[in-house]
Amino acid sequence: MTGSKKDTSSNPGTNPDSRTGMPGLKEPIPPEREWPPKREPYDVKPRVIIKLRDSESFSGGGFTAADLFMNESVDTPGFASGIRFKPHFRPGLLKCVRRRFEDTRRDDIKGGWPDLEAYHSVEVEDPEQRAWLLDGLKDSDNVKTSYLHPGPVEPPQVYADDDPLSDKQTYLDKAPWGINARYAWTVPGGEGKHLRLADVEWGWNLDHEDLEGIDFTKIRSNNQKALAHGTKVLGVIAARDNKKHCVGITPNLPSIVTSGQWDSANNCVSADAVLDAICELDVGDVLLLEAQTEMFGHKNIPLEAEPAVWDLVWIATYLGVVVVAAAGNGDVDLDTVTDDDGMQIFNRNVPDYWCDSGAIIVGCAYQDNGAWQPFNTGSLGSRIDCFASGEGVVTISSDYWGDSRDEWSNSFSATSAATAIVAGACVAVQSILDEQGKPRLSSYKMREYLSNPQYNTKSAGHPADLIGVMPDLKEIIARL
Repeated sequence: MTGSKKDTSSNPGTNPDSRTGMPGLKEPIPPEREWPPKREPYDVKPRVIIKLRDSESFSGGGFTAADLFMNESVDTPGFASGIRFKPHFRPGLLKCVRRRFEDTRRDDIKGGWPDLEAYHSVEVEDPEQRAWLLDGLKDSDNVKTSYLHPGPVEPPQVYADDDPLSDKQTYLDKAPWGINARYAWTVPGGEGKHLRLADVEWGWNLDHEDLEGIDFTKIRSNNQKALAHGTKVLGVIAARDNKKHCVGITPNLPSIVTSGQWDSANNCVSADAVLDAICELDVGDVLLLEAQTEMFGHKNIPLEAEPAVWDLVWIATYLGVVVVAAAGNGDVDLDTVTDDDGMQIFNRNVPDYWCDSGAIIVGCAYQDNGAWQPFNTGSLGSRIDCFASGEGVVTISSDYWGDSRDEWSNSFSATSAATAIVAGACVAVQSILDEQGKPRLSSYKMREYLSNPQYNTKSAGHPADLIGVMPDLKEIIARL
């Protein structure tokens, strides 16, 4: 067994029954819709992002590259005055974060509160001008961090599978096969009726019949290229118990925020989507980062590798939001990822390690003769806290156009599936605590419960395989 299974693309205009010749045939795909859909290349404008050492050193809402390098030993050609930086985040969102969580702020923040007002960005389409700017920013005394925004990293392409839907969602089962969600349903609150979850990724089909009754808060636009991925994620967590398809880990989750990474067809800024989501959450709610990024020479690594996202995740966890993030499907040893300052940002074994954002980082695994093995595309490393099933996960899905309301899949995979499973476990734990009248857990405390090898499910090669442990809700609930 290799642990490598992928969704098989099929014509998404029909449901599983119609593909097998059984009753339930739908109207055929209109002739103007070709399958597979034509995938246009992304026309993403190159954006340079900086974080000033002092946000008050350049006030007034913007400044040029010439202003930035005025008193420094950088040759400033004529075009420098035309490169104008603007605040990267909308002021209203920054005020929202401070206002919403004012009561939780303290004076003992290690390293100081991240200065989000210090982030500025500019689009520079000319390659020579962009190269000049990035080179000058490296040595600027005014700049703490600078980087070229990595742009969109597309989720795995997933569509409804041809095979008949299994009636066994093994990730719900008792340990060591699943996370023991079925047991959690027997505990008051375990079905997730007290919480709000925010999902940050590309797109969703929120009209699926297994998502009926959920109060959705929709932020930013859907990207049609990934409706199936987001729909599958929400199905794993919150598919309704309505006798139609599968059942989510927390089928009574009342409220979900969908914060898309796309503003338009050529403007994908992940940090904005994270900040938008934070503004919609209360202490103890769950923020799910179902997205990857490309930074520091590595593809498909955790989204928080982007400095602006890391700052926001740190703020979210400090303020009481539980953050669950995918380790990524880049087959990367995260301990080797080094930023521009030479810091191994995901290596917990580094002396004086300070890069812990507080997020729960999730890897993935598959079962081989009853033993959990690292999934062949999943990342590993000392920063990974938990794993869950990354193979053959049964959930709902969507067609490419978002027209279908009853698509499903039995092959959701890799860290996308595993991270959704762990997020569902977090929702169940918090909801049970609410029902018991106890305080919700912080992201750090939740991580302690979910990653403890004494009572959670270990992989066959634990701890050497560096994928953490799989949460066992029955054992965790007993210790709350």
